[in-house]
Amino acid sequence: MTTVRATAPGKLVLIGEYAVLRGGPAMVSAVNRRASAELLGSESISLSELRIKNDGRRYGFEIQQGSVQWHDNPGEQGTLLEAAVQVLADRGLDVASLAPFSLQLCSQGFYADQSRKLGLGSSAAVAVALTGCLQQAVSGTRDCDAALAVHRIFQRNRGSGIDVCASYYGGDQAVHHGAVTALTWPADLQRLAVWTGVAASTSAMLNELDKFAAAHPRQHDSLLSALSAHATVAVQACEQGDAAALQEALKAFAAAMHDLDVVTGLGIWSAEHLALENLAAEAGLIYKPSGAGGGDFGLAIGADAEAVTRFRARVAETGFTCIDLEWGAAGLQLS
Repeated sequence: MTTVRATAPGKLVLIGEYAVLRGGPAMVSAVNRRASAELLGSESISLSELRIKNDGRRYGFEIQQGSVQWHDNPGEQGTLLEAAVQVLADRGLDVASLAPFSLQLCSQGFYADQSRKLGLGSSAAVAVALTGCLQQAVSGTRDCDAALAVHRIFQRNRGSGIDVCASYYGGDQAVHHGAVTALTWPADLQRLAVWTGVAASTSAMLNELDKFAAAHPRQHDSLLSALSAHATVAVQACEQGDAAALQEALKAFAAAMHDLDVVTGLGIWSAEHLALENLAAEAGLIYKPSGAGGGDFGLAIGADAEAVTRFRARVAETGFTCIDLEWGAAGLQLS
Protein backbone atom coordinates (compact mmCIF):
# COMPACT_ATOMS: atom_id res chain seq x y z
CA MET A 1 0.00 0.00 0.00
CA THR A 2 1.39 3.40 -1.04
CA THR A 3 0.81 6.43 1.17
CA VAL A 4 2.28 9.83 0.34
CA ARG A 5 1.40 13.23 1.78
CA ALA A 6 2.60 16.57 0.40
CA THR A 7 2.01 20.12 1.58
CA ALA A 8 2.96 23.39 -0.12
CA PRO A 9 2.68 27.04 0.97
CA GLY A 10 0.88 30.00 -0.49
CA LYS A 11 2.62 33.20 -1.47
CA LEU A 12 2.53 36.98 -1.55
CA VAL A 13 4.30 39.01 -4.22
CA LEU A 14 6.56 41.66 -2.71
CA ILE A 15 7.43 43.48 -5.93
CA GLY A 16 7.42 42.78 -9.67
CA GLU A 17 3.72 42.53 -10.46
CA TYR A 18 3.04 42.94 -14.18
CA ALA A 19 6.78 43.49 -14.81
CA VAL A 20 7.24 39.69 -14.86
CA LEU A 21 4.95 39.50 -17.89
CA ARG A 22 7.66 41.29 -19.88
CA GLY A 23 10.62 39.40 -18.46
CA GLY A 24 11.23 41.63 -15.45
CA PRO A 25 12.23 40.28 -12.01
CA ALA A 26 9.94 39.71 -9.07
CA MET A 27 10.39 39.20 -5.36
CA VAL A 28 8.01 36.79 -3.69
CA SER A 29 7.63 35.26 -0.24
CA ALA A 30 6.10 31.92 0.70
CA VAL A 31 3.58 32.22 3.54
CA ASN A 32 2.25 29.70 6.04
CA ARG A 33 -1.14 28.91 4.55
CA ARG A 34 -0.60 25.42 3.13
CA ALA A 35 -2.38 23.22 0.61
CA SER A 36 -2.12 19.45 0.90
CA ALA A 37 -2.37 16.38 -1.30
CA GLU A 38 -2.59 12.91 0.24
CA LEU A 39 -2.48 9.72 -1.78
CA LEU A 40 -3.52 6.37 -0.36
CA GLY A 41 -3.19 3.28 -2.54
CA SER A 42 -5.23 0.24 -1.57
CA GLU A 43 -6.19 -3.09 -3.12
CA SER A 44 -9.45 -2.95 -1.19
CA ILE A 45 -10.98 -0.36 -3.53
CA SER A 46 -11.88 -0.98 -7.18
CA LEU A 47 -12.13 2.60 -8.42
CA SER A 48 -9.80 5.54 -7.88
CA GLU A 49 -11.33 8.52 -6.14
CA LEU A 50 -10.62 12.24 -5.86
CA ARG A 51 -11.72 13.72 -2.55
CA ILE A 52 -11.99 17.48 -2.03
CA LYS A 53 -11.65 18.05 1.71
CA ASN A 54 -12.91 21.65 1.48
CA ASP A 55 -16.47 20.56 0.65
CA GLY A 56 -16.37 16.79 1.27
CA ARG A 57 -17.19 15.88 -2.33
CA ARG A 58 -15.85 12.73 -4.00
CA TYR A 59 -15.35 11.90 -7.66
CA GLY A 60 -14.60 8.45 -9.08
CA PHE A 61 -12.15 8.06 -11.97
CA GLU A 62 -9.87 5.72 -13.90
CA ILE A 63 -6.62 6.49 -15.70
CA GLN A 64 -6.40 5.17 -19.23
CA GLN A 65 -3.58 5.84 -21.70
CA GLY A 66 -2.23 8.79 -19.72
CA SER A 67 -5.54 10.57 -19.22
CA VAL A 68 -8.23 10.70 -16.54
CA GLN A 69 -11.64 9.22 -17.32
CA TRP A 70 -14.21 10.49 -14.83
CA HIS A 71 -17.13 8.45 -13.54
CA ASP A 72 -18.45 11.55 -11.78
CA ASN A 73 -17.87 14.94 -13.37
CA PRO A 74 -15.79 17.10 -10.99
CA GLY A 75 -15.85 20.21 -13.18
CA GLU A 76 -12.86 22.48 -12.54
CA GLN A 77 -12.06 20.50 -9.40
CA GLY A 78 -10.49 17.79 -11.54
CA THR A 79 -8.53 19.98 -13.95
CA LEU A 80 -5.31 19.97 -11.93
CA LEU A 81 -5.35 16.17 -11.61
CA GLU A 82 -5.92 15.83 -15.35
CA ALA A 83 -3.00 18.18 -16.01
CA ALA A 84 -0.73 16.33 -13.56
CA VAL A 85 -1.47 12.93 -15.08
CA GLN A 86 -0.81 14.35 -18.57
CA VAL A 87 2.45 16.07 -17.62
CA LEU A 88 3.83 13.05 -15.80
CA ALA A 89 2.80 10.73 -18.66
CA ASP A 90 4.76 12.96 -21.06
CA ARG A 91 7.74 12.43 -18.77
CA GLY A 92 7.37 8.67 -18.83
CA LEU A 93 5.76 8.40 -15.38
CA ASP A 94 2.65 6.22 -15.34
CA VAL A 95 0.29 7.34 -12.59
CA ALA A 96 -2.02 4.47 -13.57
CA SER A 97 0.53 2.10 -12.02
CA LEU A 98 -0.62 3.35 -8.61
CA ALA A 99 -4.31 2.70 -9.26
CA PRO A 100 -6.66 2.21 -7.68
CA PHE A 101 -5.98 4.96 -5.15
CA SER A 102 -7.68 7.64 -3.11
CA LEU A 103 -6.36 11.18 -3.55
CA GLN A 104 -7.44 13.93 -1.16
CA LEU A 105 -6.80 17.62 -1.90
CA CYS A 106 -7.26 20.42 0.62
CA SER A 107 -6.89 24.20 0.37
CA GLN A 108 -9.13 25.28 3.25
CA GLY A 109 -6.48 27.60 4.69
CA PHE A 110 -6.69 29.79 1.58
CA TYR A 111 -10.28 30.87 2.26
CA ALA A 112 -11.67 33.53 4.56
CA ASP A 113 -14.99 31.69 4.48
CA GLN A 114 -16.72 29.21 2.17
CA SER A 115 -17.06 31.66 -0.70
CA ARG A 116 -14.13 34.10 -0.47
CA LYS A 117 -10.55 33.23 -1.35
CA LEU A 118 -7.80 35.13 0.41
CA GLY A 119 -5.72 35.53 -2.76
CA LEU A 120 -2.61 33.69 -1.56
CA GLY A 121 -2.03 31.50 -4.62
CA SER A 122 -4.14 28.47 -3.73
CA SER A 123 -4.14 26.91 -7.21
CA ALA A 124 -0.34 27.09 -7.42
CA ALA A 125 0.03 25.58 -3.94
CA VAL A 126 -2.35 22.73 -4.79
CA ALA A 127 -0.54 22.17 -8.09
CA VAL A 128 2.81 21.91 -6.31
CA ALA A 129 1.48 19.60 -3.59
CA LEU A 130 -0.41 17.40 -6.05
CA THR A 131 2.43 17.09 -8.56
CA GLY A 132 5.01 16.44 -5.86
CA CYS A 133 2.77 13.83 -4.25
CA LEU A 134 2.24 11.93 -7.51
CA GLN A 135 5.90 12.17 -8.54
CA GLN A 136 7.02 10.86 -5.16
CA ALA A 137 4.55 7.98 -5.30
CA VAL A 138 5.48 6.91 -8.84
CA SER A 139 9.23 7.52 -8.96
CA GLY A 140 10.50 8.89 -5.63
CA THR A 141 11.54 12.13 -7.35
CA ARG A 142 10.20 15.67 -7.63
CA ASP A 143 10.99 18.83 -9.58
CA CYS A 144 9.62 22.33 -9.97
CA ASP A 145 9.40 22.16 -13.77
CA ALA A 146 6.69 19.51 -13.58
CA ALA A 147 4.63 21.63 -11.20
CA LEU A 148 5.10 24.66 -13.45
CA ALA A 149 3.86 22.66 -16.44
CA VAL A 150 0.82 21.41 -14.54
CA HIS A 151 -0.16 24.89 -13.37
CA ARG A 152 0.47 26.34 -16.83
CA ILE A 153 -2.08 23.92 -18.30
CA PHE A 154 -4.53 24.80 -15.53
CA GLN A 155 -4.09 28.52 -16.25
CA ARG A 156 -4.24 28.02 -20.02
CA ASN A 157 -0.71 29.29 -20.48
CA ARG A 158 -1.29 32.50 -18.52
CA GLY A 159 0.77 33.86 -15.66
CA SER A 160 4.47 34.07 -14.87
CA GLY A 161 4.97 31.00 -12.68
CA ILE A 162 6.36 32.97 -9.73
CA ASP A 163 3.60 31.65 -7.46
CA VAL A 164 4.58 28.07 -8.31
CA CYS A 165 8.27 28.81 -7.65
CA ALA A 166 7.43 30.38 -4.29
CA SER A 167 5.32 27.39 -3.33
CA TYR A 168 7.88 24.82 -4.45
CA TYR A 169 11.06 26.37 -3.04
CA GLY A 170 9.65 28.38 -0.13
CA GLY A 171 11.47 31.21 1.62
CA ASP A 172 11.99 34.68 0.16
CA GLN A 173 13.18 34.61 -3.41
CA ALA A 174 13.80 36.54 -6.58
CA VAL A 175 12.47 35.02 -9.81
CA HIS A 176 13.84 36.25 -13.14
CA HIS A 177 13.69 34.52 -16.52
CA GLY A 178 12.90 31.25 -14.78
CA ALA A 179 15.93 31.46 -12.47
CA VAL A 180 15.18 31.38 -8.73
CA THR A 181 17.54 33.04 -6.23
CA ALA A 182 17.08 32.84 -2.47
CA LEU A 183 17.01 36.24 -0.76
CA THR A 184 17.35 37.46 2.81
CA TRP A 185 14.82 40.16 3.63
CA PRO A 186 16.34 42.95 5.81
CA ALA A 187 15.66 42.07 9.43
CA ASP A 188 14.75 45.64 10.41
CA LEU A 189 12.20 46.08 7.61
CA GLN A 190 8.76 44.93 8.72
CA ARG A 191 6.14 43.50 6.37
CA LEU A 192 2.44 43.58 7.15
CA ALA A 193 -0.18 41.77 5.03
CA VAL A 194 -3.57 43.47 4.86
CA TRP A 195 -6.59 41.77 3.36
CA THR A 196 -8.98 44.11 1.60
CA GLY A 197 -11.93 41.79 2.15
CA VAL A 198 -12.55 41.71 -1.60
CA ALA A 199 -11.58 38.82 -3.86
CA ALA A 200 -10.02 39.77 -7.20
CA SER A 201 -9.70 37.98 -10.54
CA THR A 202 -6.13 38.04 -11.82
CA SER A 203 -7.13 36.40 -15.10
CA ALA A 204 -9.74 39.06 -15.81
CA MET A 205 -7.21 41.84 -15.22
CA LEU A 206 -4.64 40.15 -17.43
CA ASN A 207 -7.22 39.86 -20.19
CA GLU A 208 -7.87 43.60 -19.99
CA LEU A 209 -4.15 44.31 -20.03
CA ASP A 210 -3.80 42.18 -23.17
CA LYS A 211 -6.45 44.31 -24.86
CA PHE A 212 -4.58 47.47 -23.92
CA ALA A 213 -1.29 46.00 -25.16
CA ALA A 214 -2.83 45.14 -28.52
CA ALA A 215 -4.22 48.66 -28.93
CA HIS A 216 -1.24 50.58 -27.47
CA PRO A 217 1.88 48.39 -27.70
CA ARG A 218 4.48 51.13 -27.19
CA GLN A 219 2.74 52.65 -24.21
CA HIS A 220 2.24 49.19 -22.72
CA ASP A 221 5.92 48.34 -23.09
CA SER A 222 6.98 51.67 -21.59
CA LEU A 223 4.77 51.24 -18.52
CA LEU A 224 5.93 47.68 -17.87
CA SER A 225 9.56 48.61 -18.49
CA ALA A 226 9.32 51.22 -15.73
CA LEU A 227 7.96 48.58 -13.35
CA SER A 228 10.76 46.22 -14.33
CA ALA A 229 13.43 48.84 -13.69
CA HIS A 230 12.18 49.54 -10.16
CA ALA A 231 11.86 45.81 -9.43
CA THR A 232 15.46 45.27 -10.57
CA VAL A 233 16.69 47.95 -8.16
CA ALA A 234 14.65 46.37 -5.35
CA VAL A 235 16.14 42.92 -5.93
CA GLN A 236 19.65 44.34 -5.96
CA ALA A 237 18.98 46.30 -2.76
CA CYS A 238 17.70 43.17 -1.03
CA GLU A 239 20.73 41.17 -2.16
CA GLN A 240 22.96 43.87 -0.68
CA GLY A 241 20.94 44.13 2.55
CA ASP A 242 20.24 47.81 1.86
CA ALA A 243 16.89 48.42 3.57
CA ALA A 244 16.78 52.13 2.69
CA ALA A 245 17.33 51.51 -1.04
CA LEU A 246 14.78 48.71 -0.96
CA GLN A 247 12.16 51.03 0.55
CA GLU A 248 12.82 53.66 -2.10
CA ALA A 249 12.46 51.07 -4.86
CA LEU A 250 9.19 49.82 -3.36
CA LYS A 251 7.88 53.38 -3.18
CA ALA A 252 8.86 54.01 -6.81
CA PHE A 253 7.27 50.73 -7.90
CA ALA A 254 4.01 51.62 -6.16
CA ALA A 255 3.98 54.96 -8.01
CA ALA A 256 4.59 53.15 -11.30
CA MET A 257 1.65 50.84 -10.50
CA HIS A 258 -0.46 53.99 -10.14
CA ASP A 259 0.73 55.15 -13.57
CA LEU A 260 -0.16 51.80 -15.13
CA ASP A 261 -3.58 51.89 -13.54
CA VAL A 262 -4.37 55.44 -14.61
CA VAL A 263 -3.46 54.77 -18.23
CA THR A 264 -5.01 51.31 -18.59
CA GLY A 265 -8.00 51.61 -16.27
CA LEU A 266 -7.40 48.11 -14.92
CA GLY A 267 -8.57 48.95 -11.41
CA ILE A 268 -5.35 47.87 -9.71
CA TRP A 269 -5.77 50.57 -7.09
CA SER A 270 -9.31 49.80 -6.00
CA ALA A 271 -11.10 51.94 -3.43
CA GLU A 272 -9.92 49.54 -0.74
CA HIS A 273 -6.27 49.73 -1.79
CA LEU A 274 -6.43 53.53 -2.03
CA ALA A 275 -7.91 53.73 1.47
CA LEU A 276 -5.18 51.49 2.85
CA GLU A 277 -2.51 53.49 1.05
CA ASN A 278 -3.78 56.63 2.80
CA LEU A 279 -3.72 54.89 6.19
CA ALA A 280 -0.17 53.69 5.55
CA ALA A 281 0.96 57.16 4.50
CA GLU A 282 -0.52 58.64 7.68
CA ALA A 283 1.45 56.11 9.71
CA GLY A 284 4.67 56.68 7.73
CA LEU A 285 4.69 53.35 5.88
CA ILE A 286 4.96 52.35 2.23
CA TYR A 287 1.93 50.57 0.77
CA LYS A 288 1.28 48.67 -2.44
CA PRO A 289 -1.11 46.01 -3.69
CA SER A 290 0.34 42.51 -3.69
CA GLY A 291 -0.39 40.69 -6.93
CA ALA A 292 -2.65 41.98 -9.69
CA GLY A 293 -4.51 44.34 -7.37
CA GLY A 294 -8.20 45.18 -7.47
CA GLY A 295 -8.65 43.43 -4.11
CA ASP A 296 -7.01 40.53 -2.26
CA PHE A 297 -3.91 41.62 -0.29
CA GLY A 298 -1.86 44.74 0.09
CA LEU A 299 1.52 45.17 1.79
CA ALA A 300 2.50 47.82 4.30
CA ILE A 301 6.27 48.05 4.75
CA GLY A 302 8.46 50.10 7.05
CA ALA A 303 11.30 50.04 9.57
CA ASP A 304 9.51 51.91 12.37
CA ALA A 305 7.81 49.49 14.79
CA GLU A 306 5.68 52.27 16.27
CA ALA A 307 4.45 53.20 12.78
CA VAL A 308 3.46 49.59 12.18
CA THR A 309 1.54 49.57 15.49
CA ARG A 310 -0.28 52.79 14.53
CA PHE A 311 -1.17 51.36 11.15
CA ARG A 312 -2.51 48.12 12.66
CA ALA A 313 -4.78 50.12 14.95
CA ARG A 314 -6.14 52.27 12.12
CA VAL A 315 -6.68 49.22 9.91
CA ALA A 316 -8.76 47.57 12.63
CA GLU A 317 -10.79 50.75 13.12
CA THR A 318 -11.66 50.97 9.44
CA GLY A 319 -12.79 47.37 9.04
CA PHE A 320 -9.88 45.88 7.12
CA THR A 321 -7.93 42.89 8.38
CA CYS A 322 -4.24 42.55 9.15
CA ILE A 323 -3.45 38.86 8.83
CA ASP A 324 -0.38 37.65 10.67
CA LEU A 325 1.55 35.40 8.33
CA GLU A 326 4.86 33.61 8.63
CA TRP A 327 7.03 35.09 5.90
CA GLY A 328 9.55 32.88 4.11
CA ALA A 329 7.69 29.67 4.97
CA ALA A 330 9.08 26.25 4.02
CA GLY A 331 8.41 25.06 0.48
CA LEU A 332 7.14 21.67 -0.69
CA GLN A 333 7.19 19.10 2.10
CA LEU A 334 6.77 15.35 1.52
CA SER A 335 6.15 12.53 3.96
